[in-house]
Amino acid sequence: MSDEWEEYEAQKAKARAEVEELGERRVRHMLSTNQMPGSHLEAAEEWIASIDAAALREKETAHEASQAEQLTLARSAKDAAWAASAAAERAATAAERDATAAERAATAVEVANKRATIALIIAAISIIITAVGIWISYRG
Repeated sequence: MSDEWEEYEAQKAKARAEVEELGERRVRHMLSTNQMPGSHLEAAEEWIASIDAAALREKETAHEASQAEQLTLARSAKDAAWAASAAAERAATAAERDATAAERAATAVEVANKRATIALIIAAISIIITAVGIWISYRG
């Protein structure tokens, strides 16, 4: 029985080699139009099935790689968004500090302007009093 099995395996390998020589396109055509000889039918179907399985594995691998790349891009975008958010928070804090400093400076300017106005009023009164004093001393 071992000899029969070996002979069967040898015939199967020969049929597979002959089928592969025909090429995928021709073998698919022969299978779809029932033109494949019965002695080669099993080998042809197995060979086409192995080609289809390899193509499916390749497609799945490409799909998984695409998903992994999309996930990486999504993570990078998330990280960039977090970095932009942190930068915006820092900028807002700095702007708040600058606004507070500007408010303080504006208040200081207002106080200085009031003091300058008071000084001018005092100087004007002093000029008037001096002028009146001079006028009185010349009249008298």
